[in-house]
Amino acid sequence: IIAFLPLIGNEVDRINRYGTGELFGTLYTRPLWKITHDLYLHQVLSEKFVEGEVEFPEVEALQATIDVDFDELEARQRQEILSEPYHGEVAEFKDRWANIKVSLSNTDSAALKAQHESLINDFNDLILRIGEDSNLVLDPDLDTYYMMDIVLFEMTEIESLTFEIYQLADSVPDGQGLSAREQEQIANLLSNIETNMTQIDRKISVALENNVTGEMEPIILPASEEYRTQMQSFADFVENGVLSGAVPDPTNTLVAFEEIHKANQDFYLAASNTLQTGVSARVNSSILRFYPIALVVLASVAGAFLLGQSIMSSISHPLSQLVDASQQLAAGDLSARVEIQGSGELEKVSKAFNKMAADLEADKSSLTQRAKELETANQINAARAREFQFISEISQVISQEQKLDILLPLITRLVSDKFNFYHIGIFLTDDSRRYAILQAANSEGGQRMLNRGHRLELGTGIVGNVAQTGVVRVAHDVGADAVFFDNPDLPATRSEMAIPLNARGVTIGVLDVQSTKAGEFSENIINILGILGDQIAIAIENARLFTRTQQALTEAQTLYSQYLQKEWKAFRSKATNVGYHQSMTGGKPIETPLDTNEIRHALQHGEVVHGDNGSQTEPAVVVPIKLRGETIGVLNIKAPVKDRKWSKDEINMIESVSERLALALENARLFEETNRRAERERIVSEISGKIRSVNDPQVMIQTALEELRNVLGASRVQVIPQTSGDGSKTN
Repeated sequence: IIAFLPLIGNEVDRINRYGTGELFGTLYTRPLWKITHDLYLHQVLSEKFVEGEVEFPEVEALQATIDVDFDELEARQRQEILSEPYHGEVAEFKDRWANIKVSLSNTDSAALKAQHESLINDFNDLILRIGEDSNLVLDPDLDTYYMMDIVLFEMTEIESLTFEIYQLADSVPDGQGLSAREQEQIANLLSNIETNMTQIDRKISVALENNVTGEMEPIILPASEEYRTQMQSFADFVENGVLSGAVPDPTNTLVAFEEIHKANQDFYLAASNTLQTGVSARVNSSILRFYPIALVVLASVAGAFLLGQSIMSSISHPLSQLVDASQQLAAGDLSARVEIQGSGELEKVSKAFNKMAADLEADKSSLTQRAKELETANQINAARAREFQFISEISQVISQEQKLDILLPLITRLVSDKFNFYHIGIFLTDDSRRYAILQAANSEGGQRMLNRGHRLELGTGIVGNVAQTGVVRVAHDVGADAVFFDNPDLPATRSEMAIPLNARGVTIGVLDVQSTKAGEFSENIINILGILGDQIAIAIENARLFTRTQQALTEAQTLYSQYLQKEWKAFRSKATNVGYHQSMTGGKPIETPLDTNEIRHALQHGEVVHGDNGSQTEPAVVVPIKLRGETIGVLNIKAPVKDRKWSKDEINMIESVSERLALALENARLFEETNRRAERERIVSEISGKIRSVNDPQVMIQTALEELRNVLGASRVQVIPQTSGDGSKTN
């Protein structure tokens, strides 16, 4: 009995460790993966809801599904005693999910994305940790080991890769295609998916080859073929609808993602069920194998003690090595290997263990590399998003400024503050397009250059060349391009970029950017600042147009004011009366101008004058009659009682009447002027008609003189012929 106890103990330990434990891990990670799977889709829909692209009922339905997923997870926890160490972590995840639902209506897309990514990553970490704790990653059989690898690693990575492809395709603004960099990223992601699919096919093949019972094949093989077909359809959609240069359709992209998302779930469940079948078969086989061993032990104890002791000695050592190596592997030492001794089952197990450890080490290395790549990509994307945000903020500020002398220094300060460059200068070409003249700069050296009127001839240096050609130029290194940096006002410059400011196909200036670092201007920075240069050019053109418009408006107002003054002066000179007087007893024309201090003040300053007028017995209010800013008269209103006080409402009413009176007077003047011109044209037309009615020149002259004398009321009208230098008349 003592001799066989280690074998019995190892068999029991095998059942517990590689049977009960792995079965728990398989069943418990299934609802965890389902929640993670649905959280990916919830991130998509919630961001679209915040952007106003989907309605809340669609998001609410998915939230109800995730709530059911949590309920199923808690039900599984109540059934599995081995899940107790993870209850607190799951409860914390559920609280975070509740916070996401609550904050959906009062947060932005970036915050939602961060919350979802954090929760999804923590779920994936928990799934991997449960795989290690339940010995799934140490599965001793090739069939269940490779199915475990598909469930825990391959499907998790494919789920992440398909989601990344969707995010890149959906991030493109409406009506625009993908950039070359985005197409390259999506192509790399598709390549990674194909690599994973190849690994899945290989691992399914190895698993089925080593599945003695043959129970796995009916479950996993049809599912893998269907999954391969669906994944190919998704890849075809991405290549034809996203990478072909066409503008991605957001609706079709979302539908394609939802379909492959559903396919991921279906195949994961099939793989998980296959793993469960294999683990259950091993448990049953181990239990059936355990009973004969126990019977053999009891039947052969007496006669086979010595033989059993020898056999146990030869078996226990390699098994001990295998256990030690397994414990090292579970502790995180993926370099642990078993020394292969003898032949038979122990040799097979040792080889299988070493192969499993090597594959696991390779998978971990691949995951680590992938994590680094993802972190690098996230950092690049975050930097680009921050730079585009800078452009948006700068464009918003400069678009509101319309004065060029304020706009240009504002641009240099904003660009310097946002991008932290050493020197920012703005050059504008002169009207002759011979020189590019510095108009604004942020640095101290730039201010000195401004003070002395710094300018560059077109075609000279980086700035002059860009002003002439309209093409961006970059000098990356002071060593290689030393001629460009020979400027005592900017001694710290190590690299320089000049960006053309193009407006309506014409280069109107140059944005000069200098840095203290060699090679500062990457391709991404060049593209970003190129976009900013277009925005600056538009702002400058708008400011110039505003200035020209203001000048034209001022000139028009001045001319119109002069015209009004001239016309009203002429009108007043022709008027028989200087004004009109209206009292309680009636009205009459005013023939002599009124001259009081109040009237003079109102006429000269265009201001309302009111009060008790000192010693006057009739308090008056004098309101100027203004026509488009020009005072053409006054309303002089007197109260019948001495203690009358003019209220604000009364003065406002008088001013309103004054405005309408000014328009009425102008209309009357224009009407009179129109009548006078019409009468003049009529008379001229009549005289012309009478002249054209005869053919004799003498009669024509006589008719013209007679008509002019009648019209003008003149006593005599003469025609004086021109005389030549010798005194003779000329015709």
